[in-house]
Amino acid sequence: MPVHARNWTRAGFRDVNFIPNPVGEWWFEREWTGEKEQVLFVLSGKDAWRGKDLSVSGVDWWERLCERFPGRTHHHDGHVAYRTPVQMTELFSESRVFVNFDMPYGFGERPLTLAFTEALSAGLPVAARDLPGLNYRQFIDSNGLCSNDFDAICSFVERCLTDRSYARECSVRSREIGRQAFSYSSLRPKYEILFSRAEKAFADSVRGRKSFSFPGSNLGLRFRVAALDKLPRLRNKMRRLLKSA
Repeated sequence: MPVHARNWTRAGFRDVNFIPNPVGEWWFEREWTGEKEQVLFVLSGKDAWRGKDLSVSGVDWWERLCERFPGRTHHHDGHVAYRTPVQMTELFSESRVFVNFDMPYGFGERPLTLAFTEALSAGLPVAARDLPGLNYRQFIDSNGLCSNDFDAICSFVERCLTDRSYARECSVRSREIGRQAFSYSSLRPKYEILFSRAEKAFADSVRGRKSFSFPGSNLGLRFRVAALDKLPRLRNKMRRLLKSA
């Protein structure tokens, strides 16, 4: 997650790279229509495994939003009603606006939800909480609202529900951000660079530095050689996965 990168840096690691998980190309293929005047909220297992404090997953704000917009909200719970990824694109494309109300937890951090990255890629206007440890703000500009003001978010949602042209403008920008940040075509070069650098680092380590080993054993060297041998295969596997997606 993005917030972890700075923690690794503070811990003394000099070369820290953050690459997000890509989304499937099918999220960019279906046209957004927003034909249903509904707010979409995606959270699996709300009543199954989410624990007692549902505010961590944003259920507190979601329930308040449902009261503010009766009959115009939809919560998809994959634990209750599973849909395939392709079927999910249909749900996203016909919804008018997407909301994500996560709060930080644990050490005050939280990763981007997959549903949020998919919502951007599907071209949905988006609204999310803005709190320390969250990372939604960097993916929201003219495509939505990132705020810890519930009433401000309600105002944005209301405008999307009542003004389809405005929602469409947000949609275009969301898809641009999603394609730049989470598409395979955008992320593939970053993975390639990372693998190349890792291969070079291992090769330089094998050639230029002595490794720890037990007396009379070349175990340390053999470990490095084995790791170096696996990197090209890992790179090729990643290429096949990206190519087949």
